[in-house]
Amino acid sequence: LYPKKDSPGIPKSYKAIGMLDEHGNIKQRFSSIGEAARVTKINSAAISIAINKQNYKKTKGIRFIQL
Repeated sequence: LYPKKDSPGIPKSYKAIGMLDEHGNIKQRFSSIGEAARVTKINSAAISIAINKQNYKKTKGIRFIQL
């Protein structure tokens, strides 16, 4: 019922990220948004928006979640 709160002292950019397949299963895990951006060649800001916006969960057809 309440929004997920971030862990104090850990910047969002260093939290684990999951890339989902078309069925919603975790296809690949990343240790940070920066790593996900380097591997997928997608701008880190776009990945961050995809994770943080509740009604916009994908970028360039790829879905991301914060783990």
